[in-house]
Amino acid sequence: MLVFIAIASVIANTGWRVVMNNFAVDTVGMTGADVGVLQSVREIPGLLSFTVLFLLFIASEQRVAVLSVATLGLGVAVTGYLPSIYGFYFSTTIMSIGFHYLEAVNKSLSTQLLATENFSESMGKIRSAASFFSMVTFLCIMVASYLFDVSDKAIFFTCG
Repeated sequence: MLVFIAIASVIANTGWRVVMNNFAVDTVGMTGADVGVLQSVREIPGLLSFTVLFLLFIASEQRVAVLSVATLGLGVAVTGYLPSIYGFYFSTTIMSIGFHYLEAVNKSLSTQLLATENFSESMGKIRSAASFFSMVTFLCIMVASYLFDVSDKAIFFTCG
């Protein structure tokens, strides 16, 4: 489960980061100041990630983690369908809520689900898998963009 969460999270995050600047400037028409606001908006859910505790009163950590991955993916997937400044702010906020809630419960899940005697090795393998899929995602986006002229909308949707 932890490997799936790590891979899904890194594919969505990598897809968003790789395409975000070109989408912001070329499709949405954002300026540098607008992108700065976007990056600030992206961090607001991080400041509010303590609110994940309220979800944990009604759902288990595993369910919150799966819901967070789904929210992260949804935010990335709808980005291409909202080609306006406020649409981009909205989808980024959704994506960021999923990411920050996931980070809040992921550490706790790791300590619960992994054996103590090989915790470091297991975490290293999970991080290695995530890094590998980050590189694969980047290469796939590069090939899809340059060789097949795939749209930003399709890339966001696929990565989400």
